[in-house]
Amino acid sequence: MTKLVSKPLVEFVCYCLNPNHYHFVLRQIVDGGISEFMKRMGGYTSYFNDKYKRSGVLFQGVFKSTHIDSNEYL
Repeated sequence: MTKLVSKPLVEFVCYCLNPNHYHFVLRQIVDGGISEFMKRMGGYTSYFNDKYKRSGVLFQGVFKSTHIDSNEYL
């Protein structure tokens, strides 16, 4: 059996989990890494919905991002 191992897309700097949404501060490791990571999070939603026979979103709203280039954003 061959196991596929992919290079990490992002590095978690910090996170905050709330009951209906989350906040991540991520450092992109590869070009397009944050977008690909968020696509995979959407894939997890599909898996979760199939597994638990439900539909809809797991978290509030759509993916939004802000480029953090100074401490003022933190």
